[in-house]
Amino acid sequence: MITPENLPLIFTAIVGLLSSFCWPIIVISAILCFRKDIRGLLNRLQTAKLPGGAEASFQFGDLPSDKSVKNAIEKASSDEAKNIVETGKVKWENSGNLYWLGHDLMWTIDAVLRGGDRNAILHGLKQSLHHAHALGLSNTSFDARLSKLYSEAENSLLQDWAPQKRLQFVNELSVIRTEIGDLISSHQSDYGRKPIKS
Repeated sequence: MITPENLPLIFTAIVGLLSSFCWPIIVISAILCFRKDIRGLLNRLQTAKLPGGAEASFQFGDLPSDKSVKNAIEKASSDEAKNIVETGKVKWENSGNLYWLGHDLMWTIDAVLRGGDRNAILHGLKQSLHHAHALGLSNTSFDARLSKLYSEAENSLLQDWAPQKRLQFVNELSVIRTEIGDLISSHQSDYGRKPIKS
């Protein structure tokens, strides 16, 4: 029952109840109002020290644009790919290595983009090199460029993996992946990129 004596108590309870529901609305409103500023701060954030001495590393940044990858691909030479196909150097019967080469290149690109550590990147590059060699792509520009990326990653430090370096790695891996894909598809005479319309 509401009486003049317990009215302040009821009022305090109602205010307390309302305030517990209002703070999420206030926080969400503040985030929406300042989202550009918050995004700018997050993009500059690279590491955070946590209680107990642990450290968290963040890698934000823009993904490489299709245009930048396409430009890099156009600069790369396709003469070597033609030469490889014509000389019969590729061991096309090693279908498992064909599959896993594409898989490991994509896995490595994903590891680089998601802020994977040096060991994960090295693992992906080592696996990619293994499958490239098993396909007969040793002593080609694919082998040389993958080996260069492996050496660069092997000699790097944790702080070397800034967003710009990651994007550079992803661009180079994307070019290699696309060139190898073009090499593989050029071997198949009836290959079509788009499905046949029925």
